[in-house]
Amino acid sequence: MKTYERVLPEGYDKVKIINSQDRRDNIIEMICIFSPSLLILIFGILFIKVTIVQWLTLLLLIPLIPAYIILHELVHGIIYLTLTGQKFKIGRDGNGDFYCILPRIYVYYKTQLLCAAAPLTFFTITLLSGTVIAVINGSCVFIVLSGLMAFHFFACRSDMYLIKELLKIRDSQLLIGEDEDGNNIVFKL
Repeated sequence: MKTYERVLPEGYDKVKIINSQDRRDNIIEMICIFSPSLLILIFGILFIKVTIVQWLTLLLLIPLIPAYIILHELVHGIIYLTLTGQKFKIGRDGNGDFYCILPRIYVYYKTQLLCAAAPLTFFTITLLSGTVIAVINGSCVFIVLSGLMAFHFFACRSDMYLIKELLKIRDSQLLIGEDEDGNNIVFKL
């Protein structure tokens, strides 16, 4: 299975351009993003006695959030590297969002779909299971894990938007790459 093209094949035209402004956050999306974490946090507060000192464990989020961002982008990169054998680039756009791309090549639909879904899937399962185990065991660690899970869903909003756009097209010949400026994701078919 071919996973990428170094040069765009003949006959491909732009069918969609995505920039970070396309996925404007609205209140409904934010409720959907944060509701799983909020429900676990409320459940934990209702059934586990939490002291003020334990609430201070939220300060652990200060080093955990940057570590999560790096790991999230590395998961994208590892999937890109595994599927294509090409070096990836991690960076930050003008809006402050982090990204991982394969510069100057186009990847096929399935490669991009797997890459976009990988951190969403991996960290959702990991954080959700850790949070549930912490709540069941009566550990105040659920506070930190649910906070990190809320940030995870917030951080995955661009991945979720990309997955949604990919699923609208569902064509194995679709190629995805960056535009000439490197500021936008371009779908070509």
